[in-house]
Amino acid sequence: MEGSGKLLTGMVARLRQKLAEPLLVAALAAIIGILLADLGWYHPLSAAAAVVLGLAFYAQGRQRSFLLLAVAGVFAFAHGQRLQRIGALPFAEEIRAGHELLVEIEGTIDSVPKPAARPGRCSFFVSLTQIRQIGGTAEPATQRLFVSAFADPLPEYGDHIRLGGSLRRPAGSRNPGEFDFGQFLERKGVIAQLSARARPGIELVDSDRGNLIIAAANRARRWVAGTITADLSHRDPEIASVLTAMTLGSRDDARDEVIDSFRTSGTLHIFAVSGLHVGLIGVILWLLLTPLPLSRRVRALVIILILCGYAFVTGLRPSAVRATIMASLVLAGPLLDREPRVINSLGAAGLAILAYDSQQLFLPGFQLSFSVLLALTLLHGPILSLLLPLVSHDPFLPASLLTERQRLFYRAARAIAETFAVSLAAWLGSLPLMLYHFNLVTPIAPIANLLLIPIAFCVLGTAILSTLSGVGRLATLCAILNNANFVWASLLTATAMFFANLPPPVSHFYATKRTFFRPPCELTVLDLPRGGASTLIATRARQDWLIDTGHARDFRPTIASVLHQHAGITRLDAILLTHTDAAHIGGTGEVMDHFDPDTIYTPPPNRSSSSYRGLVENLVASRIEHRSPERGEMIPIDARTSIEILYAPRPGEPQGISDDTCLVFILHSHGWKILFTGDSGFRTEQWLVETVRDRLQADLVIRGFHHTDHSMTPAFLDAVAPEAIIAGKRDFENSAPDDGQWRTVASGRGIELFDQSETGAVSVRIHEGRLRIDSHIGDQSLTLKRDR
Repeated sequence: MEGSGKLLTGMVARLRQKLAEPLLVAALAAIIGILLADLGWYHPLSAAAAVVLGLAFYAQGRQRSFLLLAVAGVFAFAHGQRLQRIGALPFAEEIRAGHELLVEIEGTIDSVPKPAARPGRCSFFVSLTQIRQIGGTAEPATQRLFVSAFADPLPEYGDHIRLGGSLRRPAGSRNPGEFDFGQFLERKGVIAQLSARARPGIELVDSDRGNLIIAAANRARRWVAGTITADLSHRDPEIASVLTAMTLGSRDDARDEVIDSFRTSGTLHIFAVSGLHVGLIGVILWLLLTPLPLSRRVRALVIILILCGYAFVTGLRPSAVRATIMASLVLAGPLLDREPRVINSLGAAGLAILAYDSQQLFLPGFQLSFSVLLALTLLHGPILSLLLPLVSHDPFLPASLLTERQRLFYRAARAIAETFAVSLAAWLGSLPLMLYHFNLVTPIAPIANLLLIPIAFCVLGTAILSTLSGVGRLATLCAILNNANFVWASLLTATAMFFANLPPPVSHFYATKRTFFRPPCELTVLDLPRGGASTLIATRARQDWLIDTGHARDFRPTIASVLHQHAGITRLDAILLTHTDAAHIGGTGEVMDHFDPDTIYTPPPNRSSSSYRGLVENLVASRIEHRSPERGEMIPIDARTSIEILYAPRPGEPQGISDDTCLVFILHSHGWKILFTGDSGFRTEQWLVETVRDRLQADLVIRGFHHTDHSMTPAFLDAVAPEAIIAGKRDFENSAPDDGQWRTVASGRGIELFDQSETGAVSVRIHEGRLRIDSHIGDQSLTLKRDR
């Protein structure tokens, strides 16, 4: 007990000593200054005053804290000026107000254009030179825009272009847990997005107007990518994409499933270029240079130069540049005849990166890079000191008495302990940020890294040798090395998939507040872009149901994000499908593969629907229980929550389009009733009023829109008598317009409307005697109360 206390006391003392490194403290002061400016607590005069006062008091021999005040003031001033320059984009006020403007821009492409999901389109960033609203005069501009345009072939970095289109504010998150693209762009200094709708769209004015260094880096990256994948075109292109992603950070061609495997096994830092890659390359170079007659100083200088070259051939990716700066500052110690002080070097790297771009502070990659390195420096030693007694021989037994086999065993055990200590320290360092940004916990990661890091070492080492062979024009040797690397990359991918496919929570789980603190019943009515619908029902009894799965293209950006990162769900108990169009059931296959539902309630049959035929094929191939619900059936979810099917078409009844065969049902939960009308139209509503009027009354209606028909008639609203309606977006081409009459009728009856074109997703929390409705966008809310 006394020994443990001394060990803990020593650890605390070492941590305090390391955290007091002056450059680390200065970096923390810079971070405080940036945060204050970003929160709006900033004025140029106040920042300048902080700098002047801090330097003046420090010059008079006052405490170091005054110098830190000056550092905070400098970074607050710099970040504030950046924000003001970004906000000075012409028409910024109109864009922030939500207006969409037709403009023509001129500028230089300053990123590598990437193909978009929609055929023929691509996206890229443009540094503006001028912008003109249609019908107005051109205004000079120096800001950046994100552009989506038609282009065949793809434009290139450095092209100076002229382009017309719609200028608007980038779309933010419309559903909880969904990636906020607008915020992401804002952190890259972009507050507006241009969408070009015309073909060909892009007019080339001039070429090679970009930064010459970045242009050369992009060419080097393409050459290296071609070299390390040469002779692999006849083999699996997926593995070739893993090689380019691991070596150069280019993930554009990698399948989402592969990326998911590395993410959920906690090894995404192996798949993407990160500090780990720079560190492994540094180790490889040190091993290669050690046999040569070079001094320690020369070896350090050579490694720094080669690491800078590596960052260059990745296309100067921010993650590679960050890691190279950190590694170079650590390796610079021997050049100055000083012992490397990792914490101080970490602080210096942070100051340098934030001085160049203060927005880096808000990017997960920056935060993870520094938190992991900080954790490695602070925790690796203490963790290893706890593990070593478990893998060392008895200290009372002289080492000379050990057999050769025993010596090999203890050396291997020590190597495993050291690797595990590194892996565990890195995992602990990343855990808080992984929870904050992604709600993801990967308990298997420390063990997975034990296997994957050595394999990654082999992949990078072989890629380096392949690149050197390419430089020497040794095509045969390059092909042999690439095929060997194909084996390593295949083993790496298979290992990551093995760990990712272990059952939750062993491999991974999503920890949100809804994972631990659920209301008795909660509904999340999603806002999908293609006019579809989907609602998640999650109860305190751990029953998770999904009503409709949306379009297949909605699965990754919305359905999976909401279920994983918002609700903390890794599997579903059931799926209920209301009707057969692609916007409602197109994503069922993906949901089945990723969330393994126990039961699927299929929609009424519609053999003319290709989506329905695909669903049937998937269900036949799976072992999932499935059946169609019947009219009048009561389907239990838990002891206090159930679904009552009010309308389901029967065989032989006349059918129109799939919206006319839509299930209509009521969710009963803790005394509250919520009516789901789906996309049903006038005919279905008329049948409901005439046939089951006595069971129609509900507190809340969740509705979509019929493709061509009207709905929500006065007679229907009188029969239901809801207190609120959640209305999905009407997003169909060539469909009957929504005349808005039902809105007027609903408003006249005092019914609160949640229009998802304005609210985005809507959450409904059901408690005993209380029902709360909240919008995801804006602050619209409604609380219904009832005495029990």
